[in-house]
Amino acid sequence: MNGSLSARYRREFLGVVLFVSFLTALLTYFIPVQSADRILYDISLRNAHHRPASDDIIIIAIDDQSLDQLGTWPWRRILHAQLLRQLTAAKAVGYDISFLGASYYPDDDEEFAQAIKEHGRVVLASFFNEGQPPSLPYEPLLLETNHIGSINIPIDSDGLVRKLDRWASDGFDTTYHFSLAMLIAAGADPVQIEQDQLPERVSIPFTGPPNHYRTVSYTDVLNLRIPEDTFKDKYVFIGAWATGLGDKFPTPTATQSLNMSGVEILANALQAEVENRWITNASTTVVLLVSLFWVLSYCMIVLVLSPRNIIVASVGLVTVLVVSHFLILKYCNLWIRLDPALFVTLLVYPLWNWRMQELVLKQMHREIKALDNERSLLSMEHVHMDSGTAVKAGGLNTFESHINRLRSAIARVRNLRQFITDSLDGMPYASAVFDHKEKLLLTTAITEKYFTELGETIVPQEVLSTFLNQIIDDQPRAIEILTQIRTWSSQHTIEPSTFAREEVEFKDKQNRDILLKFTNTYTSDGAVSGFILTLIDLSRIREEERQREQTIHFLSHDMRAPQSAIQALIKMQQQPETAVSQEDFLRQVNQLSRTTLNLVDNFLYLARAKNTSYQLVPINLNDLLQNVVDNFWSMAKSRQMTIHLSNDIPVSYVMADGALLSRAFNNLIDNAIKYGKDGMKITIDVQEDGDYWKVSITDQGIGIAKEDFSRIFQVFARAPQMEVVKRISGLGLGLAFVHTVIDGHEGDITLESEQGVGTTFFVRLPILHDEESV
Repeated sequence: MNGSLSARYRREFLGVVLFVSFLTALLTYFIPVQSADRILYDISLRNAHHRPASDDIIIIAIDDQSLDQLGTWPWRRILHAQLLRQLTAAKAVGYDISFLGASYYPDDDEEFAQAIKEHGRVVLASFFNEGQPPSLPYEPLLLETNHIGSINIPIDSDGLVRKLDRWASDGFDTTYHFSLAMLIAAGADPVQIEQDQLPERVSIPFTGPPNHYRTVSYTDVLNLRIPEDTFKDKYVFIGAWATGLGDKFPTPTATQSLNMSGVEILANALQAEVENRWITNASTTVVLLVSLFWVLSYCMIVLVLSPRNIIVASVGLVTVLVVSHFLILKYCNLWIRLDPALFVTLLVYPLWNWRMQELVLKQMHREIKALDNERSLLSMEHVHMDSGTAVKAGGLNTFESHINRLRSAIARVRNLRQFITDSLDGMPYASAVFDHKEKLLLTTAITEKYFTELGETIVPQEVLSTFLNQIIDDQPRAIEILTQIRTWSSQHTIEPSTFAREEVEFKDKQNRDILLKFTNTYTSDGAVSGFILTLIDLSRIREEERQREQTIHFLSHDMRAPQSAIQALIKMQQQPETAVSQEDFLRQVNQLSRTTLNLVDNFLYLARAKNTSYQLVPINLNDLLQNVVDNFWSMAKSRQMTIHLSNDIPVSYVMADGALLSRAFNNLIDNAIKYGKDGMKITIDVQEDGDYWKVSITDQGIGIAKEDFSRIFQVFARAPQMEVVKRISGLGLGLAFVHTVIDGHEGDITLESEQGVGTTFFVRLPILHDEESV
């Protein structure tokens, strides 16, 4: 199924690629979109070739001022002769004026011809008429000129001037364009020019908008108002500039209100010749290859990216396309047509989207039909659509109908997935599902809670090794378990009904006992698809086992020891030679029996604190602590100790079980007296600490080492410092009872201690804020 779908996908893509390639060739060779290409070319030209006009080019304009002073046009040719004799230092002089036929003053023609001869670097204009011989200057002038130049300028179909022919031919003679003739008149080698391999027709790299070149008035030059050295080694153009006189053309750099005069177009062409900066058009083959590059690149983009990213990539590709062609024009003086690449590129996505929609709808129809034919696992898989959205048999094969069927199928799958998720979340243990590549696929709510307790975060798709390292601090142990899991995973059976179940126990980061259970998962054909790990917290079970062992030890040893001692005393008392006085005998029996009763009381109180529901009532800590202090007055007095209860204790109400809380404080003060020094002072204080009352009990006893802070609250645990005080008996039940009671009141107990200096216990209990209940 997947192979068939992939093959159809590839065929669709290949079909789209072939179609857009054919369309690109068609636009390149046969159906060029010239209007779009010209617009893009004009925009690029205005931004790519804008530069200063050459200082070596000057235009002498026959402007409105000159017409006012010299009269209407045409002027006598004697004036041109006088002007020309003031330009003897110019590198070349070009007249963009048609001197056709003789003038009314033959002497003027002779004088002008003589001036042309004397200068020696003058170019006169000629132009071609379609189907007729070229129009040449008056023959005496023609004979004396250095060169004639064609001023013909081809105009594109949209009316703009963009190109010119560097040479023109009437079928018999070849005439250089005016700008090229100016270059030759200035001394350029015609042979070298003919070897530059430029095509006959080239595009003009306009330097800027109209009036970009330096221009002086004809009469200013004629009347010597312009310094003579202004024209030294300059290319000088003489042409019409006045209103209504001369020709003006729209160009890519012109504006709607201002066209460029013909003489300035010639100046732009001459600067292109001097700088060898003509713009050439790429050949059709190059255009096709470049256009195919952009089009096929975009085809790859739509193939690998999502629809959302395709929009961004489309904008990026078109931007890169336009900018790259702009840079090629700017730095290589080569224009590569944009219209085939641009138009076909913009067509690729709609075309591909259309084909993909057809493919998706067909595949959707097949998959939904196959799903409908399968046996339902659960009744909840069936979803009944509203009559308005139901897909009727034999209805139109519309997009909406496919969407409705897809909604129904997805709802069935969603219900099944929810059932599976709820089933997993309903499990009493943390579970995690991995694929065959050991990547995490699914976890339950209990698993997430467990990781939160560890201070870790589950990362989707994380690998098994990382998952284990988040649970286990012992790296060698984590590696050992990882190896064991991989071994179990490889030892699978072909039958999916036969599940391999393995387990291993370890300690997690919080020193809890965790049992890891392993189970393989299989596909419908029996291949291993992954595995499930179940994490079972055995801490409570192990703690109960330890407590059971401690209880058995307590009953078998600590409870038996005083009774055995009593039995031994009785036997000694029955023998005259070992008998003690009646007073000593009764005193020892009384002490041993009292020890037994204290052990039983402590054990029962601890059991009650753990298993009994607390009878909570409002209690004033001030009164409770005062009663506790009174209970120990005689004991403290016998050892010259004082118990000081702070006088400025506030009214401090808490919800508490009075009997259990009193016993807890009794144990703390009893320990302070037992492990304290004769004559010391015990201080009790109560302060408000946020939402808690904080009770501090400070003694001046033997102190407790910091490494023993945590273990002294465990059952049957005593600090080593307490063991060295031989006169004090105990099994470590007192502080365990205190911790259990305070924890049951939603409070906490901490301590600060320094060996040989003393200990302070801090008990925090929630403040009762409800005064009415008090």
